Amino acid sequence: MRTSRYFQLAVGAALLGAPVAFAQIVALDLRGMLERADSAIVGSIVEKSVWSGPLGGPDTIVEFTTIKVQGEDLVRGGEVTHSITFLGSETRPCSEMPTANETKVGTKGVFFSKKLQETWGGRADQWSMIAAQGGIFRIESGPKGDVVIGKGQGFAVSENRLMTELRADVSRELTAIRRK
Repeated sequence: MRTSRYFQLAVGAALLGAPVAFAQIVALDLRGMLERADSAIVGSIVEKSVWSGPLGGPDTIVEFTTIKVQGEDLVRGGEVTHSITFLGSETRPCSEMPTANETKVGTKGVFFSKKLQETWGGRADQWSMIAAQGGIFRIESGPKGDVVIGKGQGFAVSENRLMTELRADVSRELTAIRRK
């Protein structure tokens, strides 16, 4: 019996993608993001490094990128410095990772992350970016103040917003979440 070439390719692609899901973009509005986040830093990237480690087993070595972010934590309050890690690097990219422009040293943004309780990539005590590329939003200066650049429907910041507006929204959402 002869199968079509398209069918063979489709089955092969499905089998290749089925065993391991390394990262994923999750559709989260602002409340959904804040319900998952341990930290939401408004700040700047001060350092960036790439390292390799196991993922899903000792025979699968991948690259991770860690950005050191300094700024104000909107969830916990106060000034903080966190090293936030995501899967992939500029030389070995992952389709869900943030862009190089979003993660270069000096970039201002809002960075959503979660403190990991388990080892990831062979390392413990890490902060992981939430929702892959959906966990980082650049900030640009505008004539009315800092503007958080939105990413469209399905993201915590869907449209461009003044930082003052986003701060008020975060405060309101955190109050509602903490009441539950």
